Amino acid sequence: MAKIKRILVTDDSSTTRGFIKKVLVDAGFQVIEASNGVEALILINREVPDLLMLDLLMPDMDGLEVLEKLKTASIKVPTIVITADIQEQVKEECFELGARDFLNKPVTADTILNSIRKING
Repeated sequence: MAKIKRILVTDDSSTTRGFIKKVLVDAGFQVIEASNGVEALILINREVPDLLMLDLLMPDMDGLEVLEKLKTASIKVPTIVITADIQEQVKEECFELGARDFLNKPVTADTILNSIRKING
């Protein structure tokens, strides 16, 4: 797999996006931001990110819908789900839809970077 450089951060909370963006930029990554699933799908097609960091609970289109649409379209973007929804059933569904990791909010810089390292090999 190619080295991860460009990351799309999708979360409806500007505070959460800002925190994750700072962590990623400080670690040398390029960051693209989306505030909902609709924006994320547009940016995935236009910007072709190396990694998607995806919240589940968002307006307009939630993270599960994004994962479903990516799977249906056979678009393979490694995805880390970051959410406050810690139900085991939801976690399993995310993995079935192609998520590579699942992080519970609130996240720390170390948690984020360790997850990326794990995916990056």
